[in-house]
Amino acid sequence: MTIRQILKQLNHGPHYPRSGRHPWSPTVVHHILADPVYAGIAYANRYNFVPPKKPRRNRGPHSHEASCRQLKPREQWIAISVPALVDPDLWDRAKAQLARNASLSFRNNSKYSYLLRCLLTCKICGLAMFGRTYPARADQPERRYYQCHGKDCIMTARPTACPSRNVKAEEIETAVWDHVAGLLSNPDRLVAQFEHLAATAEAGTTRDRAADQQLRTRLDRKRRANSTGVLMLSRVDTNWIRILPNPRQQAA
Repeated sequence: MTIRQILKQLNHGPHYPRSGRHPWSPTVVHHILADPVYAGIAYANRYNFVPPKKPRRNRGPHSHEASCRQLKPREQWIAISVPALVDPDLWDRAKAQLARNASLSFRNNSKYSYLLRCLLTCKICGLAMFGRTYPARADQPERRYYQCHGKDCIMTARPTACPSRNVKAEEIETAVWDHVAGLLSNPDRLVAQFEHLAATAEAGTTRDRAADQQLRTRLDRKRRANSTGVLMLSRVDTNWIRILPNPRQQAA
């Protein structure tokens, strides 16, 4: 049984995740199946927390703190016995099934080649796109497409499928390749493209800093207001209402 099949049964059943929201996500199910704590063994000292090697972008003064988990060598783990929720033999069989499913995953595809693999993002829903090949038939040749992950409501834990259409692989790969070849053949154009990307990244960083500073200013105002007995409430983003303590209540 695959995680997709488990998700399909869970999402049609009466049981909810710990968050209380439907549907179940594949990440939660995989964590439950792979975590040994459900088989009666918990491990302490499993991770080191290190700064991100490739932060996506700066999000304020704490962006480069040790926020990423790095697995320690197994001999450094500390095993702790806890009450088991499932039989250890059952957990071992589930772990073996996960390994078999991973070996058959499309990530290990070696039959078809996709130039833009792991590089495309859906413009409509923002999820990644993957390559998909339809075998040849008697009336039509083999077809290759890039498809949005959002079309699979079960694996993406979304109520509705993404309405985007599949993109023909030949067309988009040719367009991207011609664009890259044009940049490489024209150094001035390539430098201008890099300068544009750098300016865009710098503008994004400036906006993030301004937003972070604005949030800090609002929090400081709220703390000062609370310390002086004045409570600040926001009905909308642009209107602030000041509520003073009731003198009669203070006299009582």
